[in-house]
Amino acid sequence: MKNKENIMAALHCLRYNIPFVYYILPSESESHFFANQSMPGSCSCRSERRFIISPWLGRFERALTICDETGATDILKLSPEIMPDGLVPYGKSTGHDRYIERLSLLIERLKNRGGKTVFSRTICGDMSGVNIERLIINQFESYPLTFRYLYFTPQTGAWLGTSPEILIDYDCDTQRFMTMSLAGTRPWNETTPWDEKTVEEQNIVTRYIGDELKECGVDYIVRRMDDYVFPPVKHICDIFTGTLTVDQLPGIINRLNPTPALGGFPLDNAIEEINRFELHPRRCYGGFIALSDSHNFKAYVNLRCINFSSSRYCIYTGGGITSASNPEAEWIETENKTELLRRNLDAASK
Repeated sequence: MKNKENIMAALHCLRYNIPFVYYILPSESESHFFANQSMPGSCSCRSERRFIISPWLGRFERALTICDETGATDILKLSPEIMPDGLVPYGKSTGHDRYIERLSLLIERLKNRGGKTVFSRTICGDMSGVNIERLIINQFESYPLTFRYLYFTPQTGAWLGTSPEILIDYDCDTQRFMTMSLAGTRPWNETTPWDEKTVEEQNIVTRYIGDELKECGVDYIVRRMDDYVFPPVKHICDIFTGTLTVDQLPGIINRLNPTPALGGFPLDNAIEEINRFELHPRRCYGGFIALSDSHNFKAYVNLRCINFSSSRYCIYTGGGITSASNPEAEWIETENKTELLRRNLDAASK
């Protein structure tokens, strides 16, 4: 019953353009909702429970914050004047031939400098015939092991996503933290050993995170986990654990955001190449979203996501590119990563 009320409250907020967040934690079935009737602002809001949104290349101190001001029961009683629409989604898909052309230029550049750059594409379309409630339910049920979220602010528009990647999980009481390196990707049912290119891509991210933690004077332990299965793909996963003070937390987040899994390595070169070769604004894709209260701060990478309005949508997806990358194989990887989301969109349109 609570889940039904929460999703009705989320739809109500979308209708009236009220800032809100609706989410389900990994491996849980109970949903959560809260709304911020005033304009979302900086991280200084008074509410103990907050949802924090940082776009691509955003800094922690400039992140948007949705405060827990109003719950589902109270928000459903409101029929306010409809506020202005949020930021309209980007509207142009990355075509296959254009993707291959731009990616081939990037690979040639990487052959000269080495390193890695994350190259993304967009898949855009008409949202007018989509049943939003059905899309949300289908998407959340498709990825039960992930952090599932839907949020809206006027500054960002509406975003629906499912993220398997923790940027940082911090316990304020014990000062323990956890972060992960999640870069190598292939189809979830592949059983052969990981190929050399993918393993090296993973190792680049892991070394980078370790170096950044050391630069901040943070001691840690890192261990490689079993494959992280996230159908229709799976990933190599390395887990970092250790301790840090709450004062160190903002600096660590700024150093890890974005990791080479969403940006590249060296980061300055990768960002310059993203700006040169990608044909679209990333907006919130590749940034992070976080839940925060007096005991915990848990941030996830805004990774597998769709930005939408009542009229159109834009899906974002990408992959890590090195000098050994094959453009057609990278295109197929992005197709695999978005397969379930595109299928859920089709199902919600019938």
